[in-house]
Amino acid sequence: MKYKVLATDVDGTLTSKREGICLQALQAIRDLEGRGIPVILASARPFPILNILREYVGTSGAVICENGGHVDYKGESLRLGDNRFASEVLRRLEVIHGEKVREAWTNAYNIVDLALVRSIPRESILGVIEDFRSLRFIDSGFFYHVLPRDVDKGKGLMAAATMMGFDTADVVAIGDSQVDIELLEEAGFGVAVGDSSDDLKEVADLVTENPNGRGFCEAVGKLF
Repeated sequence: MKYKVLATDVDGTLTSKREGICLQALQAIRDLEGRGIPVILASARPFPILNILREYVGTSGAVICENGGHVDYKGESLRLGDNRFASEVLRRLEVIHGEKVREAWTNAYNIVDLALVRSIPRESILGVIEDFRSLRFIDSGFFYHVLPRDVDKGKGLMAAATMMGFDTADVVAIGDSQVDIELLEEAGFGVAVGDSSDDLKEVADLVTENPNGRGFCEAVGKLF
């Protein structure tokens, strides 16, 4: 099958902690776009960051922001979740841990996702959100995230595909962590880069030999 669209996570997939964004991955994205294959950026990051990134990188696809909570394509934006209880979760955590609770700086721009620095035990967050049936916890490997249960990158991909006029079966999705599971499951073909979490590798159709950006390039070379 010839795939028509690529959807990719950013942190840990196009980047590494040591080297930042992989230059070869940037070139691979430019090459895909030059061949008429739109690239979708799917990240926990908020819209302002992804909007600038897509402009500088040169992607033409939608951006899936905040782990699927916000999708934008050519100026049309969809908010896909409501995290009305985030402030109460944060308050309760601060009662337990005080100043050890640190919000991710991106929360100033988030509209759905509550992102927390990994400075407190994850068990504390899980204990607090047990009282909020509409919320779930995920660990991106960079931050802890508290999200509405009905928000994930897979639903974000569904919205993006509709906005762009594609079926999700036409999409190859690439990721590296737990937050990408639904993205890979929803896509026509799912790829986990070589240093991905074990739970993502379990749902992937392909696990690359190489990690992060080099794994991304490996997948693009095999599938496109």
